[in-house]
Amino acid sequence: MNKPTSVTLPTRRSRSTWIVLCAALAVTLSACSSSSSGNSTSSAAGESSSSAGSSSSSAGPVSCTGVSAPCSATASPATGSAIRVGVATIENDPIGDFTSAALGVQAATKYLNEHGGISGHEVKLDICPMKSTSGGDVCANSFVSDRDVAVILGISTLDNEIFPILKSAGIPVLGGSPLTPVDSVDDGNHWEFSGGPLSELFAMPSYAVSQLHIKSAVIVQPAAANGPTLTSFAQASLKKNGVTDVKVVEGPAATADPTSTLVQVNASHPDAIFFEYNPPACATVMKDIKLLGITAKTFYFSSCNETEVLQATGSASNGVYTPADQLLTAFAPDNPQVKFFVAAMNAAGYGNKISDVLGDLGFQAAMNFYAAADEIGADNLNGSSINAYFAGTDNKPSWLADTYSCANPPLPAVSKSLCASSERIVQIQDGKLVDVGGKWYSS
Repeated sequence: MNKPTSVTLPTRRSRSTWIVLCAALAVTLSACSSSSSGNSTSSAAGESSSSAGSSSSSAGPVSCTGVSAPCSATASPATGSAIRVGVATIENDPIGDFTSAALGVQAATKYLNEHGGISGHEVKLDICPMKSTSGGDVCANSFVSDRDVAVILGISTLDNEIFPILKSAGIPVLGGSPLTPVDSVDDGNHWEFSGGPLSELFAMPSYAVSQLHIKSAVIVQPAAANGPTLTSFAQASLKKNGVTDVKVVEGPAATADPTSTLVQVNASHPDAIFFEYNPPACATVMKDIKLLGITAKTFYFSSCNETEVLQATGSASNGVYTPADQLLTAFAPDNPQVKFFVAAMNAAGYGNKISDVLGDLGFQAAMNFYAAADEIGADNLNGSSINAYFAGTDNKPSWLADTYSCANPPLPAVSKSLCASSERIVQIQDGKLVDVGGKWYSS
């Protein structure tokens, strides 16, 4: 296939689009057509003729202090023959632009190549942008043609196209987030390190019960959405943690006035309310809750702790709880891996994308893979050895997150390929995110 000369780079995209997409696809996703093609390009990480945006000069050099493999304190550029790795994510699509996930992969790969690569071999990335309804099969076939040893996935709605092609070719899929029914299939060829809204709705009740000692809860799901399946996850977690007084209320559509629903919800005086809303709807809910004087503890998706929401709500967001899949600069700037991520993104020229959670997602998947490849060794690195490695992992350290266990998936009834489901729980205090949980929470 014809390949362009440069990688398509993103405009800024917020977390809300990602979480909205997750919610919209939680129940089912019909097969999508492939009327237009994805285009892949091979490049050394971080190299492109397009501008990635300015980087910060204050972050300093990439430091390995407190950081495990594949970090190396000695700069020694890789000189061995190239190991090819595919990267695919949705770019410049009506549902959102998710290219920051690819930038995270590029930043990790640029660092790796400047510090010895994989056993001295340079990693070449074959980056293939997709649309939400087309291009998955084209990208997958291009990775097969390029003889990629593995594919790192960003955000995709076309796994039903991608997974069968890559499995047939023996090319493992790493990263991404469980969005579609095919993600739950235990095919032994794809491994996910982040649970998105699925794990969020398990982790939030766990924190609410263990730390806030709630005895009753209401789950508010928006109308005209795939709320029931997401709601069942929250119900299961509450029940597992001993909360039997649980009510489910169908709220208005995201664009409607939530006042009457909030009055109804508050009538039973619940200890906690879990809202399945995203920006800008959650901002409206927060402001109405303050006006109505509702005192229950309130929980929202991680999309609702964005800067835009905090600015729109002012003091109304004070006290709100949200989860976080990864450690972020907003609440863990001194964590060694967060410092490493910031420095690597700056070194790659992507400093203005550091606050985008998808950069963390791509960086995490790449670093987890490169740590695995470092253990496997370049001479033995292939689809079979990669799958065998991840299939045998249990409580393995994960970048920017808790451990992952593909041998014992944490939510097997939801997804057998989801290797991690832990979340940090943060609270909004005076417009800032505070890690009130202080540890990782799951179901």
